Amino acid sequence: TPRVEKNVTDPYAKPTRAPLTMVTNEYYLEGTLNKLEDAVLKTYSPNIIHAVKHVKFFPLFGESCIKNGIPCYGDNSDATYFAAFPEHALKDNQFYVIIGVDHMRSSTGAIYSSIVVGSTSKLLGIDNFNSIEHMESSSSSYLDIHHEHRDSVYAMTLRRDCTNHDFCMEIGNGLLGLPDEEPPFFIFRTYLHKDGSVGAPELSLLKDRLFFVDPESNRKSTNAKGDKLAHKS
Repeated sequence: TPRVEKNVTDPYAKPTRAPLTMVTNEYYLEGTLNKLEDAVLKTYSPNIIHAVKHVKFFPLFGESCIKNGIPCYGDNSDATYFAAFPEHALKDNQFYVIIGVDHMRSSTGAIYSSIVVGSTSKLLGIDNFNSIEHMESSSSSYLDIHHEHRDSVYAMTLRRDCTNHDFCMEIGNGLLGLPDEEPPFFIFRTYLHKDGSVGAPELSLLKDRLFFVDPESNRKSTNAKGDKLAHKS
């Protein structure tokens, strides 16, 4: 029997990524977001022991996944991602406060935006807080009706127990929960925009802000190394 050499197929060429584009930006909301931050600091001081002013841009480039035979994540430009990996685990009645722009109700006109909280050790997204079901009116606990653009920003908390707390994500510690000693991670996603087929570019969006609150502490707000606390800093 004659020997037939196997046909070797060249790897798929890396596709060209559609650029993130946006003709507007959210800078007009910065004053409102700063006022919301001031209200959070006033509400929880002196129990805020750690704060991350801005989350970081979290680019996902999945074009090489087919070539490398691995699962594809972030393989197109339909969304813009930011991420935060804070250092504090949730114990007892400690909690996180997360504030930011509701991109669905801003000038970007995103189809929706969401926050996913998850476990690094389990590679698991555990719960989410999104612009369609949860964000609307959430900043009203801190900003009264006289604040312009109040409805374009959101405020929520992440707790082990959300009893008697509105606009709250509850995260357990069981099989599908977050281990007691593990800090959560946060992924922020802005999906598409109403006038296009791609997500908004990084610099057109105002980034979300995180604060860690320990009701049992009694200290001035402090910064983790490398972090800026408030917009005043």
